Amino acid sequence: MVEMIKKLICFIVALFMLNACILDVEVELPLENSIVLNGFLVPGDTVSVSLNRSGASTDTAGFEEIRDATVTLFENGVALGLLHYKGNGIYRAETVAKELTAYKIVVETPEGEMAWAETTTPEIEFGASIDKINDLYGFKSGNYILELSDNPNIDNFYWVCIARTDSVYNSGTTKNLAYSLYTNSPYIDRFNMTYDPMGSDGYYYDYEMFLHFDDRSFSGETITIDFIQTGAWNLKSENVLFFNADIHYSNYFKSKLISEKGGEYLAEDMPPLNYVPSFLYTNVHNGMGILGSYSFYSRVFTYD
Repeated sequence: MVEMIKKLICFIVALFMLNACILDVEVELPLENSIVLNGFLVPGDTVSVSLNRSGASTDTAGFEEIRDATVTLFENGVALGLLHYKGNGIYRAETVAKELTAYKIVVETPEGEMAWAETTTPEIEFGASIDKINDLYGFKSGNYILELSDNPNIDNFYWVCIARTDSVYNSGTTKNLAYSLYTNSPYIDRFNMTYDPMGSDGYYYDYEMFLHFDDRSFSGETITIDFIQTGAWNLKSENVLFFNADIHYSNYFKSKLISEKGGEYLAEDMPPLNYVPSFLYTNVHNGMGILGSYSFYSRVFTYD
């Protein structure tokens, strides 16, 4: 069971990390030959980042590894030492990331360039639990109940999704994310929401793949969010994943989802115009990419 959870977590994180290298619109840098710093710190895991140099386009296939940089790790403003090159653009430290701790990565290249980024790790335990009640319509989907006890002293940014393993006739199984999550909760960010007047089992707000919310409207309280997924009658198993991200990771991921969706917002009676800005958030100074952090809680449900 633990091994399956690890594989599913890696699957979701891989989805999150795709295309993490597009320039934020507020940073005036050439797309070519810029430092690209990407890293996601998880409390309890060793600190590592990847370094590349951007190519002639934002296609990561054209990026080159940076192998000879000096990469320094700071913890709460104190230099801890260097990250060591491990190949494939990866630099790793001996340090294990702690919760509720500020980390800074400073990159210096032999060419005299310098780039840096900072993140503060979230709590490992953040008062989360997920349960499931009653099957709907005889299918293996049902009502999910997420309970969260908020820490009023910390700003938290949450993401929820369901990684599913579905049985396919004559094809074994497939793994994917549940495409639609329905909830009427007032806490959810509506950036990826569609209103469904017909509803689904009394739920009228359909969110594409992810529920996102922060704790600004319920600081210090214990809240409950109920939601369902749809089209889940061939389930073999599902892993409900609840991520607690720092503000940088959360901003990056939201901007990524908006930029991917942006091309569909086109005028019907005019030449193609994109009404949603397409950019990715970055917190890397003098470079591109993202340095973020997260912790997570998950609950696996298996079916015969």
